[in-house]
Amino acid sequence: MSDITKLQAAAVREAAMQDAFVLVFESELRSVINRFLRRLKAELEDWDIDDDGRLVSELANLGRAIGFRAQLGQWLEQEGFSALAARVLDEPLDRLAESVLANAVAKKAATLAPAGFDVLAAFKELHLADLLDVADDLARVLSARALEGVLGMRPVDALVQDFAQIAGISQRQARTLYDTAVSTYTRQVEQLHATGEASELFVYVGPADSVMREFCRKHIGRVYPRESIDEMDNGQLPNVLLTGGGYNCRHTWKRVSVLDDELIGLAESGKRVPEIAAILKEAA
Repeated sequence: MSDITKLQAAAVREAAMQDAFVLVFESELRSVINRFLRRLKAELEDWDIDDDGRLVSELANLGRAIGFRAQLGQWLEQEGFSALAARVLDEPLDRLAESVLANAVAKKAATLAPAGFDVLAAFKELHLADLLDVADDLARVLSARALEGVLGMRPVDALVQDFAQIAGISQRQARTLYDTAVSTYTRQVEQLHATGEASELFVYVGPADSVMREFCRKHIGRVYPRESIDEMDNGQLPNVLLTGGGYNCRHTWKRVSVLDDELIGLAESGKRVPEIAAILKEAA
């Protein structure tokens, strides 16, 4: 099996692991959001409501609405959002790191310094913070909508419907952040083998299918030096070497071995790795 075949196969396996982790997260997050909404509906129904479902006194409920943000944040915490974020990030990212290091053709995992593992731990903490920030954002948006409902004298049922819609959007945003965090982490682990030199070569690999975005379709199977990758723009996130094609990207920049004449010969040639070119042609 050639180096490029190994790199492509490893990238596809890593993408499959990421997909599995994200599906588990999405399922458990839905349960958290549903519990949160049931609690929210019960709270709103306890407000001063008339027979038509409208808030009787704007002033009577205004104070409660102003303090709603902190309460919403507490409810998210109590219903398990933070615990979920910690649980679904910790073990999966460790497994991804092990997979990337074990499949690296350079086989440098055994020489990884303790400082390298400290860097990996910092990456996990960073992505966990990203997810927890979604909880704060959700509380901010919900509290603003609650205040808007009080001032606009909106029916409780309409408020709950709005909250459910906002929570649904936040759920998708959370999944996107989670997916992006996991895939970015994979690329960060990959870069532990990199030298950082502008001339260092990388090949873009991963699933070659009909759902690829244009950026990934353009670059998959092609080899570039680090300096060219640093100048690329995926239109969504900075640092293409670590973020690939942007949010939810399943592709990875794999470092090219200095001994792989085939891949070195493809650098900046505009040609694709033959194996990946064949996959794209078959899928077209």
